[in-house]
Amino acid sequence: MGSGKALLEQCVQLAEGPGVRQHWLACQHLIVYEISMVDGKFFDRLEAAARAVRKRDEPFGGIQLIICGDFSQLPLVCKANEETKFCFLVQN
Repeated sequence: MGSGKALLEQCVQLAEGPGVRQHWLACQHLIVYEISMVDGKFFDRLEAAARAVRKRDEPFGGIQLIICGDFSQLPLVCKANEETKFCFLVQN
């Protein structure tokens, strides 16, 4: 998927690439350490790509997430002046 900054369609194309798709299909668990540092937009694209590649409507295409981190400890990783959102915040 790269950095996840591309359009969703491009992220899905990268995730369906040769050799990559098999990893998505075989994946049963996704471990994310320090989730507080993951940008919400990237997390949303990752989730949508997982559903698209695995062709399943369940969240993350049925992959079980194991997430840990202290949301009050580390800020998001981003460039200066870049708009970000925490992945655990719901936007209206």
